[in-house]
Amino acid sequence: MCLREAIVTVCNIRYSFGFFNPQGIWLPLKDAGPKLGIDASGIEKGLQPTAIAIDTRFRILKEVVAEAKKRIAELLAIPTGQELRSSSVALPDNVVYGTLAMVDAFFFESGSVRKLLERFYVGLLRRTRIQDGCESSASFQALVRATEQGFRWDSYLRANRDQYTHQTAPYPAILFSDQASTQPKLVFESDPEVYLDQRKFDYVLQGLEALARRCREDLIAQVRNARASGGGRDR
Repeated sequence: MCLREAIVTVCNIRYSFGFFNPQGIWLPLKDAGPKLGIDASGIEKGLQPTAIAIDTRFRILKEVVAEAKKRIAELLAIPTGQELRSSSVALPDNVVYGTLAMVDAFFFESGSVRKLLERFYVGLLRRTRIQDGCESSASFQALVRATEQGFRWDSYLRANRDQYTHQTAPYPAILFSDQASTQPKLVFESDPEVYLDQRKFDYVLQGLEALARRCREDLIAQVRNARASGGGRDR
């Protein structure tokens, strides 16, 4: 059949926000538009793809975390006894490299969600003229610091992002903290944290969730405050 005679049907998946729903931001923004002298609909149209990307990336990240934990469990379920006294243990490639792929994906997706949140937050404040670029970036960093209670997830994420992935090709090893230990730990040769603690996956997820929530709440508050005070600054 000639290509121009072919009939191609494209079916779009209906998208429903789950993790990051911007609707609570668009409504007060539209209400404040005339007072702020801004094109609220244009701002929404410009930032909506970023909101969808945030929501999508986080959903992917949750799937990655679940798969990474499963892969790490497979890698740690190594033969016991005489084999552990040898210098190396033979493991199937799909277990070894599947683990590497999932760890790489975890740091990539986590970093993507964080960057997209910053892009959305800074972009909205700049487009509404509520804050300039430097101020909005500083405000975002303050929100990040406010979520780092108990575990500095953002510092951990930034320290490991390139170390695990594109600058190196780390190979996993299984170590025991002492001879009496029965709990093996996963180590990467170039790992700045020494051990890869699976609990930190959940800490990063929780940190990103808290950051997204604070971003939404802060943006809504700043838009309403700007409207009440008579508008944002001049460009």
